[in-house]
Amino acid sequence: MSGEPPKIPKGCIVSIWYPFTDFTNEKLRPALVLCDGYLDVTVVYISGELPAKPLPSDLLILPGTPSYINARLREPSVLCIDKVMKIVKDKIEGIQGEADDDLKREVNKKIAQCLMFNDVTP
Repeated sequence: MSGEPPKIPKGCIVSIWYPFTDFTNEKLRPALVLCDGYLDVTVVYISGELPAKPLPSDLLILPGTPSYINARLREPSVLCIDKVMKIVKDKIEGIQGEADDDLKREVNKKIAQCLMFNDVTP
């Protein structure tokens, strides 16, 4: 990447080289951008392997829904909220779609459920 790093707006679905959790390899996969940093992005990955029993942190994105169409996914998918990663922008191959308002609302709910400390009062 030369010059200024590109802006990758929050809510974009990008094709990115996403590392496995043990860092032994990486795979090109879609991911949802949660935060656009200067040289990196914070993302959650999207998998085409639907779990038999989704986790509370999973969000299904199914064909025929506006969210699926706007994300430009190729197969039924699961957005894995518990797989948050900060990745350098050099790993991005391109922007393939975007989250619609319904998907953004659902992601916000899942993030709150998964990442907030429920035992602490405001």
